[in-house]
Amino acid sequence: MGARPRALEKLVSVGAKTLLLAGGGRWARVYLSILAELDAPLEQVLIASQHGGEALKTAIGKANARGLRRFTRVTDWRGAKADAAIVINAARDHAGTACGLLEQGLPVLVEKPVALTLAEAGTLVTEAGRRRLSLRSALMLNHCVYLRNFAEAVRDTLGPPAGIAVMWKDPPAEARYGETKSFDFGIGLAEDVGPHIASLLAAVAGPASLESADIERGGLSARLRGVCGGAALTVEMAREAPARQRWIRIRDGRGGEAMLDFSPEPGTITINGVPRDADPEWRQRLSPLTLQLLDFLRLEQRARDLDEILSTTAFVTAAAGLTRAAQRRWLVAAPGSAGDRLVAARELLAPGLIAAGLAAPGDNNALEAAAQRALAGDPALAPYL
Repeated sequence: MGARPRALEKLVSVGAKTLLLAGGGRWARVYLSILAELDAPLEQVLIASQHGGEALKTAIGKANARGLRRFTRVTDWRGAKADAAIVINAARDHAGTACGLLEQGLPVLVEKPVALTLAEAGTLVTEAGRRRLSLRSALMLNHCVYLRNFAEAVRDTLGPPAGIAVMWKDPPAEARYGETKSFDFGIGLAEDVGPHIASLLAAVAGPASLESADIERGGLSARLRGVCGGAALTVEMAREAPARQRWIRIRDGRGGEAMLDFSPEPGTITINGVPRDADPEWRQRLSPLTLQLLDFLRLEQRARDLDEILSTTAFVTAAAGLTRAAQRRWLVAAPGSAGDRLVAARELLAPGLIAAGLAAPGDNNALEAAAQRALAGDPALAPYL
């Protein structure tokens, strides 16, 4: 884990004694591995999940073997006796679960996306404000020193931005934190990575507004265009790309250029052609996920967290709306491969089918089968496309 910074000495001395995890998938298991080692006065972790199987059972066993605190599996998050909660279940259940936990009086950290509509985000923010509870979005870039270093370099060396480009691409079956990543078929690319991109842009240039979107491969690749900080903005995103890519490039009106490439963290900052290590002390720091957890466990209510949820959701819903409109146009106008058409169909079907109770959030098999029937001409599914 590395040495604990002095700034955290006070930070970890207050806060939750019992923490609830609502969810038991791959990312929940990553949280468990961090919580098993966390240097904080946390006494117990409850894991509420009816899924996860042997993988979750094994992760809980390993966490308990570390001996720092007790890890216990429970059947449901409703009514659980805890001081705070982390929502880490299926993405379409995030907002509903978070709202229920706030109603139980628990501060909540929510994995991205916090909400899939502005109405959901507004309800959460209102409930947190009314109950004076901490509500945060789990955006690890907020805890990355390399991003802060880049933002400072941009402010110190460049004039007002004229152009901003972002690249965010993931390869298929990428191994991260010791496990292979997968994605929820019911969550589109914009909803999946949009929160990260919104926080990235906010850190260096401010909130973004989006104007158009083009898609390829049925929606596995997308290009967004808009404006951020007065500059023309282009965002390229992709799933199942040839390689992992994470970078942001900013150009000013005088020919100056700054780039942060954090494809492998912490990455490289390049200012006007001169590269440097984005965070020379990266290996001595606690991980961004660890810092995020420690910060949340203070249970401090902050207005800026609620503002971030609203602004991030606005970006995500705009991006998702534009990409889904592009998917509909593509599905009608472009022949595409059978696999690409399946991608578009399942992502377009997901919101309606889940809302109607015809598929469960995170049930990739049901969405795949429905998409196949829709593309074969099933009239019952036409209204959901």
